[in-house]
Amino acid sequence: VANQTISCFKAYSREEGVLTIEGLTAGEQVYIYSTEGKLETSFNSSSSYVNVSLPTDAIYVVNTANGTVKVGM
Repeated sequence: VANQTISCFKAYSREEGVLTIEGLTAGEQVYIYSTEGKLETSFNSSSSYVNVSLPTDAIYVVNTANGTVKVGM
């Protein structure tokens, strides 16, 4: 699955089980959903980038106030 970007930030998986999100604003609310619509996790970013541990072999939807990204892991 190709990564799809419609936002001001990037989300990608460089290593097994770790989703990296770049281009955030500190304090920005981040939501990560499964493709079934289940909220996997949400948090306020503490810096311009974060690493999130998630199960592999899945597609996730990352949503912030600045856009939405779909990423396969």
